Amino acid sequence: MAEINISSTISNLESGCSCTFSISKLRSVRSTASDLGLQLGRKFSTKVEREKALIRVTRIY
Repeated sequence: MAEINISSTISNLESGCSCTFSISKLRSVRSTASDLGLQLGRKFSTKVEREKALIRVTRIY
């Protein structure tokens, strides 16, 4: 499986769009979304989908 750059994937999200990552990246994804939200003046939401072993990031604005 190809390695995905978490930071660029999240920062390139358009408002209202989502992306998913493996649950194994949980801490990295949450902290990256939080950091980028502060740096870029955006709001992101994260949701864990346990049955699918995924974490979904959605850009709110």
